[in-house]
Amino acid sequence: MIGGRPTGIHDGTKRVVLESANFQAASIRKTSSRLKLRTDASMRFEKAEDPRNTVRALARCWELFQVVSPGIRMVGGLIDNCAPLKAAPVIRLELDWLNRKIGRVVEPGEVVRILRSLEFGVEEAGAVC
Repeated sequence: MIGGRPTGIHDGTKRVVLESANFQAASIRKTSSRLKLRTDASMRFEKAEDPRNTVRALARCWELFQVVSPGIRMVGGLIDNCAPLKAAPVIRLELDWLNRKIGRVVEPGEVVRILRSLEFGVEEAGAVC
């Protein structure tokens, strides 16, 4: 059994609720410092994470549930209660800088392929991606 006896998962479990949360890192850090209270949770949540990861994590859990329990079904769907997200900042990647840092030349097409495979949006601008 995983978890406490009344709410734990066991062979007879029929329903599971998944929750994935994201918090304002600066707020967690300030509160933890002000209270002089450092916990595993405060250390984890004071690191700014992409809030989109909460939904990504739930989607991955659902994929894994389907592998370990074929025929499982989702009831009620996914609920995402979040404030509007800011647009991701544009990051300029100078290929000369990249090649110096990794110690070899990487062709622009390969850089674009790698970044897109990591789900970065890429706009090509000559020698700058």
